[in-house]
Amino acid sequence: MHNVMRNQYQQHKRQCWYLFFGGVTTMVNLISYWLLLLLDVNVQIAVIIAWIVTAVVAYITNRMWVFTSTNQGVKAVAKEIGRFFSGRIATLFVEMLIIWYGVQYLHENPLLWKIIENIVVVILNYFISQRLVFKAKSKG
Repeated sequence: MHNVMRNQYQQHKRQCWYLFFGGVTTMVNLISYWLLLLLDVNVQIAVIIAWIVTAVVAYITNRMWVFTSTNQGVKAVAKEIGRFFSGRIATLFVEMLIIWYGVQYLHENPLLWKIIENIVVVILNYFISQRLVFKAKSKG
């Protein structure tokens, strides 16, 4: 049984780490968003500030532990950062649209819609990071 679990972990290590750090960054996002709302910050401004904090944490954790990027040198890392934040900016618009729809159009609970939005965005960000940002370099 232990070997089966170890084999499953090895096969899905990247996804396990992404889920773990996705949970960490989701908590960073929710807590920063919630604190900003407590400070009476506009809902869309709170989304943007929470996004900035979360994106920085996500880049560091994704680079170091999830996708274990081997890019070195200023130019290579700058390109990686550019791709990462471009992808995150794209999903920020998805995030803002979902929050606008749930909170400002439907007048529903902001935290409920923040959780819904986070689920959608975490999935989108994984595929963007895997396929566009930290993709393995082909040899040959």
